[in-house]
Amino acid sequence: MPLVKVDLLQDSWTEADTKKLLDVIHESLLETWDIPVRDRYQIVNYHKKNEMIVEDTGLNISRSERVIIISVTSFTRTIEQKKNLYRVLADKLSNSNLELSSTDLMVNITNNNLEDWSFGLGEAQLLDE
Repeated sequence: MPLVKVDLLQDSWTEADTKKLLDVIHESLLETWDIPVRDRYQIVNYHKKNEMIVEDTGLNISRSERVIIISVTSFTRTIEQKKNLYRVLADKLSNSNLELSSTDLMVNITNNNLEDWSFGLGEAQLLDE
């Protein structure tokens, strides 16, 4: 049940490119985290250039106007699962028709617990009752 939020510069992405981006992200999660196909919760936030600053933490990583930040909230995953996700995302996005360099990909993962999820009806569906 990862919740994926994607931050993009508004003038750098078409609607079709954004849809393809979301599809590639979901495919990457299916491949690396073994989630169900319908476990798809994605939100896109578009920003003006002055609202999104993505530097490189001194790592000498060049960014372009296609830079994206993918924030994933999910119950705890192993280090190996996280590293696989980073690698698969970079590979799939670099090899897609989206013209996205792996230097323009930033990923952040936030862990939470099963009790932190409600999918509606005022219930915590993932908890054993």
